[in-house]
Amino acid sequence: MLERLEAKYAAVGPCRVQIGNIIRNRYLQWTVGMHQPYLPFSTCRWNLTEPAVISRDDGVSYVSFNFTLVDAPSVFDFTDEGVTIRCRFYATDAAENV
Repeated sequence: MLERLEAKYAAVGPCRVQIGNIIRNRYLQWTVGMHQPYLPFSTCRWNLTEPAVISRDDGVSYVSFNFTLVDAPSVFDFTDEGVTIRCRFYATDAAENV
């Protein structure tokens, strides 16, 4: 994004360097306090539920378990207890309705 702004507004002209500096400074001010968009699984503490074998009336069977986020790096504190990864391993063909 920074490269696009500089290419559009600071590519040519007598004030190119000054405009480029202003764009970089404003961009840095805007991004300060933002967290990275990637939450590494291994840097978090997760609660793993016991695997459960599920057999439905329609003949579908699977093993189900969940990972629930317990603790994340401080910049991701807003996610604590708010992220659950649900896992299913099917033993039969199945169609899921989400």
